[in-house]
Amino acid sequence: MSMIETTRTGTAIVAVGVGGRIELSRNEIRIIKDGAWGYVVETLWLGYGILDKRLFLDQIAAVDIVQMMVLPSFIRFAYQGSPPLTGHYVADALAENSLIMNPFDQRKFYELKDRIDQFIAAKW
Repeated sequence: MSMIETTRTGTAIVAVGVGGRIELSRNEIRIIKDGAWGYVVETLWLGYGILDKRLFLDQIAAVDIVQMMVLPSFIRFAYQGSPPLTGHYVADALAENSLIMNPFDQRKFYELKDRIDQFIAAKW
């Protein structure tokens, strides 16, 4: 994405996962969960299926990509008051602070993690 597109849309990186996307802008991220997958998750009460959450980069303490052998990996953001990891895939992957990653192309998620890790390291 060019610098002109970034300033026009206000979004630097968009990582599309299963049932939603994460948008990184200059000073915040948005976790947007929607679509048919989101309604299924909400209907079955499995977790947060429909969500639009904004987090300022200053609030984020860590970004983790949880790798699974069989199930799709997910990205998770830790911040003060965020739900802790429980060790149960469904609860952790569908929590308000995580998103299931695209099982085929995960490059944008790793780029997003690297950018946020650089921001966290620059704070200290």
